[in-house]
Amino acid sequence: QVAYLDAEISRIEDDIVSLVRQRAMLKRKRNAFSPAVNLPPEIHSLIFEFACLPAMGANVDLGTGGAKFGAANLGLGIGMGAVTPLFLGTICSAWRKIAQNSSQLWNTVTVYLDNKHSHAQASLLKSWLQNSAQRPLSIKLIEDEHTDNEDDWGIDVTSTAVIDVLTAHSRQWHTIDFFLPSTWKPALSRVRHNLSLLTNATFRVAEGSPTILRLDAFADAPRLREVSVIGFSIEDMVLPWTQLERINGEYFSVGECLDTIRLSPGLRSAIFEQVCPGQIPFSSHPIHHENLEVLELTLPDTTWQPPSIIGAMTLPSLKELVLSLPDDEPLLQTVPPLVLRSGCQLRHLHFVGITPPENELIECLKELSTL
Repeated sequence: QVAYLDAEISRIEDDIVSLVRQRAMLKRKRNAFSPAVNLPPEIHSLIFEFACLPAMGANVDLGTGGAKFGAANLGLGIGMGAVTPLFLGTICSAWRKIAQNSSQLWNTVTVYLDNKHSHAQASLLKSWLQNSAQRPLSIKLIEDEHTDNEDDWGIDVTSTAVIDVLTAHSRQWHTIDFFLPSTWKPALSRVRHNLSLLTNATFRVAEGSPTILRLDAFADAPRLREVSVIGFSIEDMVLPWTQLERINGEYFSVGECLDTIRLSPGLRSAIFEQVCPGQIPFSSHPIHHENLEVLELTLPDTTWQPPSIIGAMTLPSLKELVLSLPDDEPLLQTVPPLVLRSGCQLRHLHFVGITPPENELIECLKELSTL
């Protein structure tokens, strides 16, 4: 009796498998009549483009559960709210063909480096970039935070597999956001004179390994206009300063802020965050900059007399000034002399931090009639 029941169960299970297969076949036939399936490839490609579009300004750690399904493949993704073209290609052969032939889906990539799987990442990245055809590329690299090892402290163990793939496509680089471990210096040396499309670049110090010192790979980038330098001294960055229009510097000293403005006569916007202490006798280091329109300073500490940085500058084109100050020092008194000295038409003045006393604010506004 038990053997009979087991046989019946087995027969029914086989029938179920057969019925499931029949149902799948019928569904495929039914789907063939769906208008969505019969859309032209160009429409499919446009829909895919929206699916691969990240939320504005959003980012996500692709190595955690915070990423939605289909948002990352081996640490390669685009951003929050976007699926990857690789994921779209897993749906069916028709979608895979459309995705592979839609080069606009492949010109943006964020790589969360994984040193343990760097060669697999590099192989996947190579295929990704090949599908981009010759489109300008937007690339962001995130340092592997999971390989901190006290035994390796002071030793750069960052793999070069991914950067070796990227440098082969340097002529397509348009926007990059790179951290720069020391092991990458030989690879990056190959991109010099091969950066004809590079327009926007962000350079970050490597937090988990030694950082490159004295980088000159980006000295010849004829279209480079916007640069962010985070954690580096400007003495270690050889850049085409004279052609830059926007710069964002983090952890610069007062002297480096002033030197950056002095080196960049075409600068229109300068943002300096977390400015570090530095004594500059501004009377002997005056700066007259004709083109700077936007200046933003974040001053975490005023014990080192930050008026020195403001008092050192004459900015006749200044239109917007943003000062982020500690709670104990509004520095309101430094603004009218700057405006008077510069003869500028200041339109926007923004203080971040403590609100100045009302009487001081009123007196300042009386002197700043162009606001």
